[in-house]
Amino acid sequence: MIDKTGKAYENLAQVIFQSVIDQKQFPNLKVDRNVTLQGKTTSHQIDVYWKFEVGGVPHEVIVQAKDWATPVKKGQLLQFKGVLDDLPGQPRGVFVTRSGYQKGAKDYALAHGIVLYELMESEPSPPVGITAGGWAKVSLIYMPLHGAVKAHGEDFNTKNLFAWGVTRDICTPHFSEINFGVSKSWLEQEYHSQDLSNVKRLENLSTPLTDMTLHNQEGTAISNLQTLFSEFAAAMKEEGVDQKQMSHIFPVPTFIRVASAAIPYFKIDTVSVTVTIEHSHQTQRLKMSNFSQLVLHELNRDRTQFFAMTPSVTADLSSKDKV
Repeated sequence: MIDKTGKAYENLAQVIFQSVIDQKQFPNLKVDRNVTLQGKTTSHQIDVYWKFEVGGVPHEVIVQAKDWATPVKKGQLLQFKGVLDDLPGQPRGVFVTRSGYQKGAKDYALAHGIVLYELMESEPSPPVGITAGGWAKVSLIYMPLHGAVKAHGEDFNTKNLFAWGVTRDICTPHFSEINFGVSKSWLEQEYHSQDLSNVKRLENLSTPLTDMTLHNQEGTAISNLQTLFSEFAAAMKEEGVDQKQMSHIFPVPTFIRVASAAIPYFKIDTVSVTVTIEHSHQTQRLKMSNFSQLVLHELNRDRTQFFAMTPSVTADLSSKDKV
């Protein structure tokens, strides 16, 4: 059955922090797990632990690794601070979880020098939404890996390991200042008995563009404004411009229906619109074929690191999920 003790997550934290330390100035320092330390008043079980000296001064790091389903609360940081205060030598406290932290927990940790991490599997970004008539420019890029975790004694060169990613420039057209040139001669012929002094142009109708259907003389739908305006945007894409007033002259009799009892549809000779292309950018890390990717985010400095994990380590940690 699946491990509910959190031991597998402690294993994961151990191997990741070991990878971080191996890249620094202490390549032979060992990161331990499930260590018991004697405090001033009682003994404490420590999830992940390491100790080193710089200039003869000892430094200890105490890691609490919790695979919880809900964000860490302030009270849980208070308990951790109590453990740190009970241990001699003022050890550095590190708290790591995959579920995030409540605001009170973050504020308390930052005020008391506790380093907060989020450690989890790197998940692919959600699908990119592209609106009707929009498009995306996609580029393939290298994505950094800050380390690689391999099994002890595993003969595998991770120095040149990297991940692929893509950048997307998502282009979304917006249409404003829509104006129709109504056929004056048609109006006078069809509605000669009505006062047409105020009927000169149709402006800024609020109906969705896909519902603004264009008809021929027989009343058959031949297109809609969304299709026509998307052609404008496509032309601007080719030109490489982000804003332009576009217009179209209808070569054959064309009509548009409106929500008016007096004049339910109009013959239009032209339509004009201002087209603006909005750009939004997204970078997405892609999955690696044979390696798992993990993301380690330090909240204190808002720093994110990515690690690759060899299949043998993944299999070993998965086996420790079982109890």
